[in-house]
Amino acid sequence: MPEHRFLVRIRMPDRPGALGLVASRVGAVKGDIVGIEVVDRTEGEAVDELAVVLPDGSLLDALRREISEVDGTVVVAATPVTGFVDPVLASLDLAIAVTTATDRAALTGLLLDAIVVTFEPRWCLVRGSAADAARGEPSEAERTAPDRHATERRPLAPGVELLLARDRAFGDRSRALLDRMVRLVGTAWERSQDSEGPHEEPGPARGGER
Repeated sequence: MPEHRFLVRIRMPDRPGALGLVASRVGAVKGDIVGIEVVDRTEGEAVDELAVVLPDGSLLDALRREISEVDGTVVVAATPVTGFVDPVLASLDLAIAVTTATDRAALTGLLLDAIVVTFEPRWCLVRGSAADAARGEPSEAERTAPDRHATERRPLAPGVELLLARDRAFGDRSRALLDRMVRLVGTAWERSQDSEGPHEEPGPARGGER
């Protein structure tokens, strides 16, 4: 029987037993929680993202109702996904591939591909070097209203940075994983034998700059 997978983000009171009550409600619609990420935790409140498997996609509305029955709990979002990524395996796969990369262009491609698999961004890109590359491209709406999306920025090397955006916010664990992936590739980048010199980001000169 095919499984239907969802990432369910909930906001609930940060108190002992609250997550257990939510789990029992998920079980009431024959759902199974196979993963949990802590997205945010403040005084008295927590935001968690649950990886949930349902036997039938039509049960999603019932799942929302059941979870909302837990006092003080709100379903922020429920996103269908094709599968759940194991972040440990994704990181190991990237580490193995980096050991055989021959140049910075290859390293850039490996990092962007790993980010696509692990974080499912709307777009991601590396800019500031001769090895610039992207997966997807920001839409005009994203350019004019970037606050609608969760955007992350990381330095990869001096003058080189990674940017990515997705619809749901990054949790602490996701940020920590992203940091380590970038550090891994950044270390290999510094040790690479590419002979390129300093690279200025392409674009029109502004205000008389040359």
